[in-house]
Amino acid sequence: MKEYIPFAASTLMYLLSPLLVRKAQKAVMRAIAESDNLLEGEHEKPAHLQDSSIKKYVAFAVDAAQIVPAILLTGVAVTLAIPNDWPPSLAGVLIIVVSLVVVGADAYVLSLDPHQYAKKKWRGYSVVEISGISLNLIGIVLLASLG
Repeated sequence: MKEYIPFAASTLMYLLSPLLVRKAQKAVMRAIAESDNLLEGEHEKPAHLQDSSIKKYVAFAVDAAQIVPAILLTGVAVTLAIPNDWPPSLAGVLIIVVSLVVVGADAYVLSLDPHQYAKKKWRGYSVVEISGISLNLIGIVLLASLG
């Protein structure tokens, strides 16, 4: 049963991501609004300080920051799920593969434009989150069927 915990924890992280993004967006927008109040007279916000831009920047930053822990947690789950009769070197190979995936996924997301990245959401979930949820659910199904 304990083998399921990292998969479930990682899935939960991904499922909660839109909520965390909204909380971060509100906090950043509140801070910017407070600093706007310090300005005298009427002024137009620059494009990069518009609420829509801030929401995109924050969504991008939150996803980029959570890629590493979420993928590593899935890697831990896979490593814990390895049957005892498999060679120990397999765990080492899996850790190396997971580490490479983490670096690659993080580099890929960081290379994207935040505005384009934020447009590619489905029901509030990014490609990274949907992929993470899917992989963890596949892991749970495989573990249940092989175990």
